[in-house]
Amino acid sequence: MLYLLNNCLKNKIIFIVILFFAFSILAFAEHKNILILHSYHPEYTWTSTIDSKIKEVLSKYNDIEYFTEYLDTKRFNSPQYLKLIKNNLIFKYQNKKIDLIIVADNTALNIIVDLKDKIFKNIPVIFCGINHFKKSLLRNYRDITGVREDLSVDETINIINKLHPEIKKILFLGDTHFLVYKYYNKGVVQDYIKNSTQKELKLEIVENKFLDDLVKEYKNVKNVAFIVISGLRLKNGEFLLINKASKYLADKIPAPFYTLWDIVVYSDGAVGGKVVNASEQGRLAAQYAIKILKDNISPENLDIITSTKANRWLFNYKYLEKFGIKLTSLPENSIIINKPNNFIKIPKKNIYIIISLLLTITAVLTTITLYKIRTETILQRYKIITDNTFDIIIETDEKGNIHNINGKFKEILGFDKDELLQLNIKFFYDDEKERDKFINDILLNRQINNYLRVLKNRNNEKRYFLLSATLFKKGRNFRILSVLKDITNEFIHKEELSFFEYIIENSPLIIVITDMQGKILKVNKFAADKMGFKKDELIGKDIREFRSKEHNEEFYNDLWNSLKEKGFWQGEFINKRKDGTIFYENAVITKMKYKNQDIVIKFGTDITELKKYEKQMMANQKFELLGKFSSSIAHDFNNILAVNSNYTQYLKMKLTDEKDQIILKKILDSINRGSQFISQLLAFSRQSESKTIQLNISRYVEDEKDTFRRIINDSIDLSVEVKQKKLFINTDLILLEQMFLNLLKNAEYALLNDNKKEKKLKLTLDKKCFSENVKIEDFTIKKGCYVEITIEDNGIGIKEKDKSKIFEPFFTTKPSGEGTGLGLSSVYGFIKRFNGYIIVKSEYKKYTKFIIYLPLLNDASEDNYEQSKENNKISGNNIKKIVFIDDNIDILEGVKISCEALNIDVVPFSDGNEAVKYIVNHKDKIDLVATDISMPGFSGNDVVRILLSKGFNKPIIMISGYGINAADSDLLNYDNVKFYRKPFKLIDILETLNN
Repeated sequence: MLYLLNNCLKNKIIFIVILFFAFSILAFAEHKNILILHSYHPEYTWTSTIDSKIKEVLSKYNDIEYFTEYLDTKRFNSPQYLKLIKNNLIFKYQNKKIDLIIVADNTALNIIVDLKDKIFKNIPVIFCGINHFKKSLLRNYRDITGVREDLSVDETINIINKLHPEIKKILFLGDTHFLVYKYYNKGVVQDYIKNSTQKELKLEIVENKFLDDLVKEYKNVKNVAFIVISGLRLKNGEFLLINKASKYLADKIPAPFYTLWDIVVYSDGAVGGKVVNASEQGRLAAQYAIKILKDNISPENLDIITSTKANRWLFNYKYLEKFGIKLTSLPENSIIINKPNNFIKIPKKNIYIIISLLLTITAVLTTITLYKIRTETILQRYKIITDNTFDIIIETDEKGNIHNINGKFKEILGFDKDELLQLNIKFFYDDEKERDKFINDILLNRQINNYLRVLKNRNNEKRYFLLSATLFKKGRNFRILSVLKDITNEFIHKEELSFFEYIIENSPLIIVITDMQGKILKVNKFAADKMGFKKDELIGKDIREFRSKEHNEEFYNDLWNSLKEKGFWQGEFINKRKDGTIFYENAVITKMKYKNQDIVIKFGTDITELKKYEKQMMANQKFELLGKFSSSIAHDFNNILAVNSNYTQYLKMKLTDEKDQIILKKILDSINRGSQFISQLLAFSRQSESKTIQLNISRYVEDEKDTFRRIINDSIDLSVEVKQKKLFINTDLILLEQMFLNLLKNAEYALLNDNKKEKKLKLTLDKKCFSENVKIEDFTIKKGCYVEITIEDNGIGIKEKDKSKIFEPFFTTKPSGEGTGLGLSSVYGFIKRFNGYIIVKSEYKKYTKFIIYLPLLNDASEDNYEQSKENNKISGNNIKKIVFIDDNIDILEGVKISCEALNIDVVPFSDGNEAVKYIVNHKDKIDLVATDISMPGFSGNDVVRILLSKGFNKPIIMISGYGINAADSDLLNYDNVKFYRKPFKLIDILETLNN
């Protein structure tokens, strides 16, 4: 035995000597790095117990280094705080080699899973303390396993039954102010009660009662057992955690209290139970870590551990004795705390053996003393070596008091040895908690390596060190021998590099670095995302692969020549993504030297959206200009058409010759085409807006099927499909009709100018809902439900170069004289007016598809559709006398002649004021008043407003070449007031009135 002790002491001395010689080298030895992530703060007993057990297991392996993070989410758990935690982990560990991660409790697991693909890809993860475990928490990652924190409710209920056969009821006490109860513990117990097969035992949950009230209610209770499943409250507002709450009640209520957590038993709060054991959770998690790192077992081959293995039977002797429970009745392998120590009776024959052992121990102690003397001699010999090493070597006790240092301390930190021996090492720390943590870690693990530590020098400046330390015994006390390698310069340089790398990597600029031949050397994440690649896919590629066809070779030659001659280039260019689509960049490209090599760096900004916006602004300016132009010419032009229309209609009634009728019909057709042209012009101006109605577009399309077929050439197969019977929208009926007419006639033109035998045109109406904003083509469609209108033909299609222009005013691909270029422009204007979207898909010589989305109304009435069909009708008959007001004499004469042909007396006025006086005096003899709106001085709005105020209730027609917005909207709300746009057909108005 002495020989063995002799060898042990020799080994210890050799270890200390080697430590002094080679500590710096050992500090940089290869290690396996484990990141330990706790959800809560280190002072929380559950967390500290798990942490100490994990490190107890890991401390047996000198080549394992661990980094511990406490997230403190029991006290801070806002979304902003959790985001800061994630960013902090990314900053600290994105460039750190981590071989395995151990997480404790749910928050830590959720955060690591969120960061798995970002910085912890393919790194095994072991979890423990996970409540309410579901496989979905792991999100299909196969390298995650660990220990569940399940509650052993069934086993604990069964042991209560066995140990207390008189018990008839078990009450579970909880409080919803504690979130773990509200969202987990309560549900577990409720599920157990719901599925319980206990027939003679009543199980109930009692919640949200104050501790004071519980004591009053149950102070004399019999045949009842209790299980506290959350913290509880006192009436004074104080919250007691579960262990203290259970002890509070167990001390005051004579009934037995059981528990599902070990902390309650250790706090004298319960008889016992099969409990969740923090120590066992940590131990099992650490054992799995060793199996992965040392035995090379894949995590997917390690089964997730459940309560059967993780939970332990734990009992308190104090309560076993109180309730007369025999130890023999407890489950096998039960742990019993507070068990009294029995006096050990030693047989007389063993006393001689003990005396022999004491003599042996005396001899051993003598030998130890001799070796201690030899050890001190050896240490003295090597003092010179330690004083001349490049690193600081310092000896402290467990409290941080300094007992010995080498000369480097003064050189690096500026303090004399005499000063230092009067100080505590805490003096050099900015954060005393950091020092306390270091001492706790070294006491727990006996050795640490490569801890980054920050100390202050005499000038209160920070210095950065790599700290390695070992715990050894000196006499009766423990000492800590620390070696600190000064890495201040390297650390600051590395921090600066990391800072700039972080900025570049996360910059919203497109940053690409190439050599002078165009080979890509490095890109940031933003650039890779914009180009549609992963970063590693781009390295080594030729930058020329991403050229678009939008620039010619001369453009690129000028760019490279500018780089070679001036060293930089600045401008806009268009690049190609992986999928072939293009994007616009505003870039600065510069040339510089790096390690004797010429490199090219591009800093680019994506201006694709800006270009789209500029294009849209130009289009909007065209629309605005066209609107002003339309508004300025519409009135006069419509007046001209109105005069021609009325005189032509008059001649058509008077002339009976067939040739004359043909000529007059052609004149009227020309007038109608002119009117349609003005209508399309007005579609761009607010003057064209009419009253918005709620319309069942499904019914409208069903009703207009035959009309659509009549306007399309017979050689075209038109199919109309309405998939939903009630789809309501806000719309203008006239503009809606124009939209369908323009799109169908465009499709007809495309089909007739194509040589396909089968000419197919399909109109489909359906409902489409988006649960979130969706990007389609150049539009971002807002989430919500829409009416989806699809018009598709297999005609000649649209050339790629024309797609971006088809909605521009006056753009047309038709021959001169066959198109105004306003059809699709008016469609676009209508759809935008009603907050819709239009998407065009086309392949030249194959097909064209227009997809229109108009916002769907949830609530609407069919009556609106009937109203819309009648909106231009005024009931009336036997029109004999009309007062017609217009400042254009030609229109007045044309109306008068036309009406005389119909035996209708017309009283014309060019002055509104005079007309009002006449009407008021002869209102009983007048059947209809028709007035132009836009007249100098006394307008048509003035005429109508005065007549209505005088009680005039006969039909009133308001007429304008500017569109319905020329009329005051409140006037059109009267039943006897309607609007007609010039050029009007007086005959049509009169026929409508007499119908």
